[in-house]
Amino acid sequence: PRCLGGEFTLEAVEPVGHVLSSTTIHALPAGFEDGGPFTLALVELRGGGRVLAPTGASFEGHRPAIGQAVRIEIDCRGRGDERRVLLRVERDENAQPPPETAVGRQAPPRGEKR
Repeated sequence: PRCLGGEFTLEAVEPVGHVLSSTTIHALPAGFEDGGPFTLALVELRGGGRVLAPTGASFEGHRPAIGQAVRIEIDCRGRGDERRVLLRVERDENAQPPPETAVGRQAPPRGEKR
């Protein structure tokens, strides 16, 4: 596989990992105003690879912490050309903590200083 190439391979990975970063989207494009604000989390998967997905109900009202153990929930909807795969990030209380070197610092909310 190459960047922007049409070839790819599918590999099974364990859908657990830890948060590398997160951000809350407040300014939504026209037509999507009813869908936000919402939070996205960048997750480093335990078996390798990264996923960027919105947070789910277990984070309602809270941003995930950098290094927090999470799992990726997968929801398949529709059939054929209408099939969609939706991902969301949820807390994983049973996961092992990430390696210490992978944990960073979470940026303070807007308007606050460190």
